[in-house]
Amino acid sequence: MNIEKTSSTGLNVTITKTSEVIIEKFINSGYFADKKDVAKLAIAYALGKEYDKGIDLDDYSFPDNEETKNVWAVGSINEPYFEKILSILRPEIKNINRVLRNLIDIGLKELYKNLYNEDLDEIEIEKLFE
Repeated sequence: MNIEKTSSTGLNVTITKTSEVIIEKFINSGYFADKKDVAKLAIAYALGKEYDKGIDLDDYSFPDNEETKNVWAVGSINEPYFEKILSILRPEIKNINRVLRNLIDIGLKELYKNLYNEDLDEIEIEKLFE
């Protein structure tokens, strides 16, 4: 696999406003000290629960009406094990920057849907282990 580490998507991880709100809710839970930790969990969650299956991670795009912003340098999110895991699970990927960004978006939405209890306004962290 020949993963492109730099590309037209740049060296920054872009997230949507929705993802930013989800990250804040997870930070406010007290379980996470750093927003990057939530983003890394989102990547692992998306891959571990196979929420990325059937999605072209190089071509996935945010909704047109969704506001986005650059939040981190990709190097602060990209751990060596992500590339190793992706080379096994998704050998077709080409652009690691774009793929990590997209996995964060997918994973955050699924984490919120599956772990966040709106009625209690809290994360049910034990659901992470179901």
